[in-house]
This record gives sequence, C-alpha cells and structure tokens, in this order.
Amino acid sequence: MPRFPRAVLYLPARLEGTPGNFRLVGPELPGDLALGMSPRFSRYARRILGRERVFVAYPRTDREGVLTRLDLASAHDRPPEGFALGEGEAVGRVVLARKGALVLEVARRPPARPFRLTLLRREDPLFWPERGGGLAARLRLEEGRLLSTRVEPVELRAPGAEGRVLAPRLPFRGPEPEPEPLPELPPLERGRYMGLVGEGPYYIVVRPELAERWAQIEARLDLLPPGHRVLRYPDGTVAVEFKDREPLRVLYKSLFG
Repeated sequence: MPRFPRAVLYLPARLEGTPGNFRLVGPELPGDLALGMSPRFSRYARRILGRERVFVAYPRTDREGVLTRLDLASAHDRPPEGFALGEGEAVGRVVLARKGALVLEVARRPPARPFRLTLLRREDPLFWPERGGGLAARLRLEEGRLLSTRVEPVELRAPGAEGRVLAPRLPFRGPEPEPEPLPELPPLERGRYMGLVGEGPYYIVVRPELAERWAQIEARLDLLPPGHRVLRYPDGTVAVEFKDREPLRVLYKSLFG
C-alpha cells in the first residue's frame, strides 16, 4: 500500500510559559528544544497551559538523532489507535542506512520542502533498508533522541489520488559486512602532521591539524594505480595506503614539493 511522506510524534507533555515564549515539558524531552506552532494553535495553546495533554508534533533532529525542534499541530487526550504514548512514525526515502542509524528524507506536511531526519536504530539489525527506497519507521523518543524500533519497506508517493512515486518499495538486503580493522599507522616524524611513511605497505598520512590538505590529496587519488585504499580513523586522521612507495611519493611531491 502506498504511503505519503511524513514524520509525527504523539508526546505526553505540558505546555508552559507565555505567548511568544512557550516551552514543552515532558518525559524524555531535551531542555533546549526549539518550539514552533501555527497562529491558530498558538491561540488554542493559551487554553491548555499547564495541562497534561498528548501533543501531535512534527520533529526535527540533528545528525546525531537528537531532537532539536518540534512544531505542534494539535493536542488530545490520548494518542491515536495503534500508538503508545511517546511513539510516532516517520515515512520517507532512505538516504543512509548504517549500523546504529537511519537517515530518512521526509516532509513535515507534504508538499512542504523535504528535510532529513536521523534515527538511531533499535530494530532488527539483520535487515538493512536499501538506499533510495521508501521506508516506514516506528519511532520512540528516548532521552531526547529519536529511535527507530520497527521498519518496513513501502512505496512512497506524493499526496493526491494519483500522486507520483517518490521512492519505490525495495526489499531489505542482508547485513553489511563488518569492516576490516584499521591498521596501526607508522609514526610521523616528531612535530609533523603530514607525511609519507611506512616500510610496506606505505602511507600518506594527514593528521586532523592539517585536514584542509586532505582535500588536495583526495582530488588527485585517481592518479594512483588500482589497489590503493583510503583509511579514516576516529581521531580525524586520514591516510592513503598502497603496496608500492613510488606512486605515493610522486603524488605527494606533485602537491607539496
């Protein structure tokens, strides 16, 4: 069954503050949350100040899945059938699926401009959504972050009786292979943050202090023979590995003398 893009949460909370300075207080909500609402809801909001309600809210996140903004649409006594308090749903196109996180392109209320929503994965890790496919994800808010607890592939369509297909329904694939462990890099000379090192294999190593130099190297990687690989380390260090020293030496010298 085709689905429309959307992202919504049903949050038990209490609205506090004054017009123009409202804040939402509730379980699992971060304290520095930006809040938006339509003029119509703003007028209604004054009538429910301080009362526990279930708010229908459209979420935004940062790249780490932390909730950064909610746009309030309405308030009710209970969530809709099929949803528990604090749950919701995101339906969108898969931009990225990796271990621990999903990124979906969704719209607050179609045909509004789409945006990206990052979800932390808590569903079955044996099933991996395909990039570019449509996906419906059940959401739960936990400690200020959006979690994906269940997913299913869907055909994503624009609103309307004959809405165009925005993303196809693609079957899940198997799990991503575990990446090979990163090799320990040979040390650079004392006081240097970049250089050509190693005794086989060989490496051009760029420390995070000279991160801007990496862009110059990356733009010329096509000059290296097949078989080289790029290594990225948690501390921001980047390296190019190759079995022969000479191609790396020629590339390094052509850029930095």
